[in-house]
Amino acid sequence: MTVNDKWGDNHVGDPVDRAASWADLLPAVMVLIAGLIGIVLVTLLTASVPGQYLVIARPGLDQADVLDLVYRANGGVLGFGGLSNIAIVASDDPGFKQTVIAGGALFVLPSPRLLGCFSPVEGLSHEF
Repeated sequence: MTVNDKWGDNHVGDPVDRAASWADLLPAVMVLIAGLIGIVLVTLLTASVPGQYLVIARPGLDQADVLDLVYRANGGVLGFGGLSNIAIVASDDPGFKQTVIAGGALFVLPSPRLLGCFSPVEGLSHEF
């Protein structure tokens, strides 16, 4: 079978489409991994607010469950993230991190200063 392209050149046989493979996704996966590593490094290296934490609880917990989890660990919720299992919390208890992890939190990270000192409304900047 002869196939003509848009310039009139003849090609023998059907155009061959190479099957997609996982190797085609490698550049995107590498960029994703580099981005995640960058986010983690910036989060960990940014100055944090003493006594303020980012708590990531088990997936599926709603805000009431996270509020209860934090309260039982002697802390208070300052605000919730985009997902119901993520919260910015404050506690002056030195054992808060261990207690909230024992209660079911997956991660407890120092809260970056940027999360605690800016408000989405201009002019309402504050620090905790």
